[in-house]
Amino acid sequence: MRKIISLFYTTLEEHRSLILLLSLAGLLVLLPVIVEMGGSAWITRLAFLTVMLAMTFRTSHYSRHVIANIAFVFAYCGTWFADVPTIMPHLLIVGSAITTIMVLFKSIFTTERVTIHVINSAVSIYLLMGVAWAAVFTVLFILNPNAYALSVAASDNAEPIYMFYFSFTTLTTVGYGDIVPLSLTAQIWAATEAVMGVLYLTVLMARLVSLYEVSFIRKRSD
Repeated sequence: MRKIISLFYTTLEEHRSLILLLSLAGLLVLLPVIVEMGGSAWITRLAFLTVMLAMTFRTSHYSRHVIANIAFVFAYCGTWFADVPTIMPHLLIVGSAITTIMVLFKSIFTTERVTIHVINSAVSIYLLMGVAWAAVFTVLFILNPNAYALSVAASDNAEPIYMFYFSFTTLTTVGYGDIVPLSLTAQIWAATEAVMGVLYLTVLMARLVSLYEVSFIRKRSD
């Protein structure tokens, strides 16, 4: 039994980056479906908790970062029962996402060759940027409902999912225009996210190409 458990844990350890990526992809795909089907707030909370647990597991080899993520997870669960400001869960998500992004950046820029783990980490960073900014926009929307002009379809149910939609259309510089930032803060933050999205892809491609070139030269020299 111990061997089975050990083998299972070892397998999970080897696929930490993939687990995080799948949890983020699942959140983006399933969250809007849950909202449209009238799912309870508890289901949404559990979806975010799953992603936060995946982030914690991904940072498990970095003591300070994993401690921070564990604290974020416990604090997030505590908001379900304690009387706290409505912005608190979203701020905790931002903190956990930033902590995980720091670890993923370190893993990408310290590795010496391109692997599937590097690719998974790179994609996860991009998705985490969108998730973190979505939480930031949600906080702003809670504090100032007039910070954004929502379309008729969106205003029927002003859930954080619409800030997810706005965040990823901004990150990818698509910008359909059905959600428009009105306040100066919302406008500047949206522009900042768009710039970060473009810069990240530029830096990422440069890093991956350089890693590939180094690997290719080493193979030829061998």
